[in-house]
This record gives sequence, structure tokens and C-alpha cells, in this order.
Amino acid sequence: MANRSPPGREGLAADRWPAIFGTAWRCRKDAPTGRNAQALLGKHLALLHEKTSGPEPSLLQRAAQDLGARVSHVHLGEPVLPPTGTLGSSIPKVLGRLYDALDASSLPPGVVRQIALHAGVPVYEGLDRDDHPIHAIAALLALRGCGCEPGSASPVLLIRHAASTGDAMLRQAAAGLGYAVEERATPGTPPTGAFWVDSAATPHWTLGSPSGVIEPAERDSSRGFALQALLICTLTEH
Repeated sequence: MANRSPPGREGLAADRWPAIFGTAWRCRKDAPTGRNAQALLGKHLALLHEKTSGPEPSLLQRAAQDLGARVSHVHLGEPVLPPTGTLGSSIPKVLGRLYDALDASSLPPGVVRQIALHAGVPVYEGLDRDDHPIHAIAALLALRGCGCEPGSASPVLLIRHAASTGDAMLRQAAAGLGYAVEERATPGTPPTGAFWVDSAATPHWTLGSPSGVIEPAERDSSRGFALQALLICTLTEH
């Protein structure tokens, strides 16, 4: 199998934005019917960890399982992960034979690059992390669910923060999906009568529409659909 490296935290290729966003929107619309419950049936996703993972399933795990995929947790700490930080090719090749895709949420970047080079399957770099660009797709998906369509004459307001790394991700996503973005300095109160994103809020961004602040449950639901879309687009394209 040829090596396929899906978008990592560094950014998404511009030509991938529309397909992933469109698929996420379809996942959102089809969720009540269970239409996608077997979209990844027969696929096996491994979540790679340097340390033992917690007992609660992650959003990524739930998103994959809701598509019918199997999900396994794989511990790559010592002695599997050498203290030098070099992994070689043997372990990545074995992982590539055992699983259809790998997500490395907590491994050193150099190790992730080695795995992606040799595994021969899609390797994601921390889809569950807030600094992954799929987070920007999820934010725009939530806004679309509240009526903010691509190409709308009304721009999305980006609440600008000097220390935020999310601003660039949102601008990139918006440009690739046909959304205009208007930046605004941090206000004392949330904007009214507009769609907006505050990308400095932690641990998750705060989103708003003309009706008010978007509920965290809706925001998290949109993130799950965005994750599902990325999995579908990378695991069913060949």
C-alpha cells in the first residue's frame, strides 16, 4: 500500500477543505438516520500513546466507532519508544500491517514523522488536539448549522488575540471554504447580530451566532462530524 499522509497539525492542503467540509455537513445531516453507521465498517484505527490512555473514550474514538470502525489503543512508551527518540522503520511497518490508520496524539513530532514515512497508511498527528486545523473546520461547521452559509455576504467575525494560534487556522479554513473573515480586537462583551469565533478561549473555542453563544454541545457535536469527515475522506478515497 502506498504511503498516504493526511493533513497534520501543520495545516490542510487548500484543495482538501471543500471535500472534508462537505462530507462533515452530510455527516451532520445524516446523523439522525444512522445512515453512516457502517461507513468505515471493517476499518481499524489505532490511537498511539506514549503513556497509558485514560478510561474515558475520546471524541475521536467515539466518532470513529459511530462510523463502524474498530478502535484500539496502542502504548508506544518505553521500551518500544527508544529514549533517543528514533524509531526506525520496523515498528511503523508492523503498525501499518495491523491497522488501516494511525493517530499519534502524544508522541514526539520526530517519531510521528518516522511513523508516517514507513507505515504505509494514513497517519494523523493528534486529531483530538485543539491545535489541529480540523478544529477550524468544526467551528465553521457549527456556524453553518446556525445559518452561516459559505459565500454569505456577512463575514465571520474573528475575535483577535495576540497570543492565539487559532487565528491563522480559522483564516486558512475560511479562505478555502468561501467564508469572508473580519478581524476585531477583543471586545468586552460578545458581538451581537453576527456570526463570530473567539479562538483564544480554552480548552475549546467560543462560537456565536446572531441568536447568541452557541452551546458547547453543538460545538462538540460539530467537531465530531468534522473528525468523521476527515476519516471518511482519507480511509475511503482508495
